[in-house]
Amino acid sequence: MAPFLLALALGPGLAAAEEPCAPVKPCEIPDEAPPPPPEVPADFGAEVRTLFDLVSCRGRPPAGLDAAAVQEFCGRQAPRLGRARRAAAALDAVLAPLRPDRLPSAAVSPLSDAGLLRVLVAYPGARNVTTLSPRRAGDPRLLPRLSDPGRLRAFLSAVEADTEELVRGAGGETREDAGALPVLLLSAAVAGQEPAALRFFRVEPAGTLHYLGQKELAAQEQAGGGGAFSSCELELVRPGQATKAVTVRHLAADLSDRGAAADPGPLAHLALKGPFTALLEEAGALGGDGYGRLRALLLSRSACLITDGTGLAADELRRAGLTVEVRPLPGAGKGAVVAVARRSS
Repeated sequence: MAPFLLALALGPGLAAAEEPCAPVKPCEIPDEAPPPPPEVPADFGAEVRTLFDLVSCRGRPPAGLDAAAVQEFCGRQAPRLGRARRAAAALDAVLAPLRPDRLPSAAVSPLSDAGLLRVLVAYPGARNVTTLSPRRAGDPRLLPRLSDPGRLRAFLSAVEADTEELVRGAGGETREDAGALPVLLLSAAVAGQEPAALRFFRVEPAGTLHYLGQKELAAQEQAGGGGAFSSCELELVRPGQATKAVTVRHLAADLSDRGAAADPGPLAHLALKGPFTALLEEAGALGGDGYGRLRALLLSRSACLITDGTGLAADELRRAGLTVEVRPLPGAGKGAVVAVARRSS
């Protein structure tokens, strides 16, 4: 008991003779460890440039691939690319006198990844282009898998089909395994541009973009389900120029009302852009009841909307305050037209 009594007796004396211990500040006792810093976005610039060289027949066949098969492909591909360039020039000749002088720098092509070429032709001043379709972008590291001659020939055959679609102005749906990247790169080649960088991201529910690092991509691959390499960002430049020409983002997305309810991020991302220009092709589904949210966004935000006559009727465009002009499209088949809807300033 003595120590206990002694402590009681000395307590007041200590208070008078010594300074009390300073209280610990709350900030000095962290509740939990701080979150790790965000991972540096992974850049696949080298891989996408090699893939670009293959699909556009630039330079020698990539190492490790059947050179004879690639050379046979390029013998057929070069004329196709030439026809695609002539078709793009014909479209530009029709659109040039109808295109307003001052337009937003953002352009969108919903429901089609193959729409990139027509966007680059229709809106040459665009610096931020977004394509959206259900097709994922795809893994740019696919070349090692193409060392198998059978896989290589199947891939090159699909690229030829994509190139024919660019000539005809149709949407690309040829290839799920390789994704949308090849047709995006073909579009860049026809438009006289080439890739400088490639990154991947996911779209958050509020429409912002979270760029993915190597660890995050590896975790998505391990999880399976096709979520890895879904949405991408390409930086395009003119050959021989270091200055970035266009940022192209492809969002793998279901833009139907049901899809937007399950994943609101892609439509929210478009809404964050403010006014934009738009291009619609083979967009007949947009005229139905299942795409009301996308239709309302396009009608309210489009400063200029170019369509192949599908998706939005001329009367609906006029009710939204747009002036509509329709022109025949030479060389695109009987009855092919292009409609340009412009918002009055």
